[in-house]
Amino acid sequence: MSTSSKIGAWLHLTKLFLRQFLENDLVSPDSDRAQLLAIVGSLIVSLTLFISMFLSATYAMSVLTPGEAAIRTLNDKFFYVSLAMLITALVAATQWDALSLDQRDAAILDPLPVPPSIVRWSKLTAVAMLGAAVAIAVNVFPAWVFPWMLSFSVRQMAARDVFWLMAIHAMITVMAAVFGYLAVMAVRESLCAVLGPKLFARWSAGFQSATIVLLGSLILLLPPASTRVASRGFSGTWAQLPPMSFVAAYEVASRSFLNDLPRRRVTPRMERRDRANSEAYELLRPLFLPMALRVQVLLGGTLAVLILANIVSGYRAPVGGVLLTASGRRRSRISERLVNALIVRHPAARAGFHFAIATLFRSKTHRLTLAGAVAIALALILFVLSRIELEPGQLVPGVLLVQPLLYGCLLVGFRHLIRVPAELRANWGVRLAWRDNPRAFRDGVCRAGLIALALPAIAIAVPLVSWVAGIQTALAHAALGVLGAAIVMEVLMLGYDKAPFTCNYVPGGAKALVPVLGMAFFIGANVFARLELSTVNGVSVVRNVVFLLVMLGGLRIASMMRRDPLVDFEEGPETFSQLGLHN
Repeated sequence: MSTSSKIGAWLHLTKLFLRQFLENDLVSPDSDRAQLLAIVGSLIVSLTLFISMFLSATYAMSVLTPGEAAIRTLNDKFFYVSLAMLITALVAATQWDALSLDQRDAAILDPLPVPPSIVRWSKLTAVAMLGAAVAIAVNVFPAWVFPWMLSFSVRQMAARDVFWLMAIHAMITVMAAVFGYLAVMAVRESLCAVLGPKLFARWSAGFQSATIVLLGSLILLLPPASTRVASRGFSGTWAQLPPMSFVAAYEVASRSFLNDLPRRRVTPRMERRDRANSEAYELLRPLFLPMALRVQVLLGGTLAVLILANIVSGYRAPVGGVLLTASGRRRSRISERLVNALIVRHPAARAGFHFAIATLFRSKTHRLTLAGAVAIALALILFVLSRIELEPGQLVPGVLLVQPLLYGCLLVGFRHLIRVPAELRANWGVRLAWRDNPRAFRDGVCRAGLIALALPAIAIAVPLVSWVAGIQTALAHAALGVLGAAIVMEVLMLGYDKAPFTCNYVPGGAKALVPVLGMAFFIGANVFARLELSTVNGVSVVRNVVFLLVMLGGLRIASMMRRDPLVDFEEGPETFSQLGLHN
């Protein structure tokens, strides 16, 4: 190939790989990718703008001395650095399969007369452009808002200081974002190089889900972690965290100018606070440079691991770093027969049950959503457990709260997932086999959600409760959890009138109620945990169990009394119009 042909192939493949990041055929195969890009980009930018304005609002309402500002801003710097690092890492994790040439790319591009080096450089360029766009979108507003709002509180800052701090903030946070993005890519490619293409293709979905759960939990736990950074962040385990190295680099790059600003005449109380904070900051100043030098090691080491893993993967696969392997798994006929005989006896219920099980764990979109639900649940559980003291023999509501929070988040995520079709282009097969029995099909899907999601969540909480209060209490708690999960499922499915996993996805219009519903969910979980505490302690056992059974029976009767709807497989939004010219 000539040089111009190589450049043309590189540009064309790069464009195609960029479009691959934005593909979304869940609503419509002809969905506008530019609109999707605008929505995702505006969501990230607006969220970071809100967060930066919310965190920096206190600076506009107070007057800080230079010493106070130097110590207090360490918390915000740690937050912004960690946020940039985690968000870009989370974006890379959600694009796990698209970060490298996957099975589809290998199957399509191998037969083409295009050199493998051009294909790899095109993919690398597209991945780099995605990471750069996310890094800039995450940091554009914090880099402007944080120094500007800080200048209202620290009156000694001149205009040149504000713009200089903006440049330093942008440089450090973008570097942190690049590190988070490269770290996920390095982990993925290292796993592929170590395991080999076939094993990695089999376990890749599990690694991706675990990465998303970890990163999502860290993002949700970031606000409480971004406190007392000056007192605990530069010693012990905290000092070894990657964000602390970037915070130290922040201080080195800005030359600690906040603490060196000229002092103004202030009250004696403010003068004492300034002196104490300045002395504390001076004790930390010798630690900044050694910690800042680790940034070079982090970035250089991560990039070196990524390059080496890519080279190894390139030798083990023709183009894509993965080989075409069978994606199906062997099904256990014994377990299938037991499920059909004991759990789902109606043919439509069996279809819904097995279809839901297959979709939840084989569909990429559904796995990612479940991973997000697990991350939220894990963050809530860690927050609750951090507020209580775990001691054997002392059973408190916080311990019992772990179970309803875990299965509640999973079932709420499951309720959203059933609105998303497993494969929009394959819905014609479901429509041909549809016999207009939505109730039995929906019951089978609900039982699949309870067995595949709620029961494992309930089982996970058993060891903790058993350690605190004994095995009998843990088993009673698990039995009550099964009743609670069934009630939550009935409540979530009470108004659902579609065929799960098969109808077109129509976005809901109640997004403004999400905070209210989230608060109601947390309060309800607390109430249920206290009811469980009184039950396992032997107080009003019969009354509480009868109350839960009556509630479950009432919800079940209300669901059965609802009229079976006519399922519209091609439902669209309210603003969507169909001309019907094909009739």
